[in-house]
Amino acid sequence: MAHVHFDRAPPRRGLSMGELVGRGLVGGFAGGALMMGAALVRSAVTGQGRWLPARLVAGVFFGVDALIGGAKVILFGVATHFIVAVALGVLFSLLAWRVRSPLAGLALGLAFGVVVWGFMSWLVLPWANPDMLVRVAADGPWWFALHLLFGIGVGLAPVFRRQPRRAPAARRAVTAPPPHPVV
Repeated sequence: MAHVHFDRAPPRRGLSMGELVGRGLVGGFAGGALMMGAALVRSAVTGQGRWLPARLVAGVFFGVDALIGGAKVILFGVATHFIVAVALGVLFSLLAWRVRSPLAGLALGLAFGVVVWGFMSWLVLPWANPDMLVRVAADGPWWFALHLLFGIGVGLAPVFRRQPRRAPAARRAVTAPPPHPVV
């Protein structure tokens, strides 16, 4: 048996699947919160009703009736938004698993936000929620900006996520018994 001693931690080969999913959950939630928060504030300030963005998302389930729905509709809208945001955050994390730099995370996150914007605008909304499509088409630049906010959250949150502390080198040392002499 060989004698093995590490003066420093063995090199990491990459993040585990659990770490990648965790980063994606954090990033997706952060991006979703930025996006929904900005949409709710703008909707309230412009007099459209504070919960209009959540109601529009709930239109996937309730159609145009979501616009006059109560708490259940709002809850469905918020939950749907965050489920999709977190799923997209995990996808981003799996695609950009090597990103360590905040600047690279920001750039890739913004690009991902643009891709999500296009995907939602041209593929998902026409099929799943045409009522929301009409609303977002009337305010295209804001819809685009919301997806940039999502990209910022998705791109930066995993980079700034706190890494677990490593034990000092002396406690990490791994030793095996010395080899037996060959006779």
